[in-house]
Amino acid sequence: MKKIITLLSLTLSFAAFSQDVPSTPPNACYSGCTETQQRLLTDFETVGVLPDQAPAVYSGVCNHLGMYSPDVDHYSVVLLDQHQGKWTFGSIFSFFAEEDDFKNWDLEKARAEISPYWKEHSTLIVEDNTARAVVRYPSGAPAYIYWMRQHPVTKELLYITYAGQVMISFCRLQQH
Repeated sequence: MKKIITLLSLTLSFAAFSQDVPSTPPNACYSGCTETQQRLLTDFETVGVLPDQAPAVYSGVCNHLGMYSPDVDHYSVVLLDQHQGKWTFGSIFSFFAEEDDFKNWDLEKARAEISPYWKEHSTLIVEDNTARAVVRYPSGAPAYIYWMRQHPVTKELLYITYAGQVMISFCRLQQH
């Protein structure tokens, strides 16, 4: 309950500054992270670089703080793409799947499966060596915030999300 209340407070503080979303995730381990989450956050903060801007697909394991146990693996796929001269982002989360059903996706499959909504509403903002996308409520307040950096050696996408008022996701995604 404390985690949900703290996450709600963080989200509401973003709402107060709806045009001022932080360039990197603030206080991601506000109430304690697992060792896996802390390692991802440390890599994000210390070695993560701006992801390559060439079209690419990434997928892999995510662990969450908030409404799901941080020890349960979930999966996500991310498409970084170019659309009408803009660098865009699209994502799908798969909760409670037994394996990474996205692991064999290529660009063609990702472009076909990921909602076209993302092409128009997810131009990536680049700041402080980070790519981020913000999905907003009609009021302008952030509903979802996605931050991305890439590990310079492994090429993994280090992907942290604030999802509404219910959870923070920590994802380490492999490039396809």
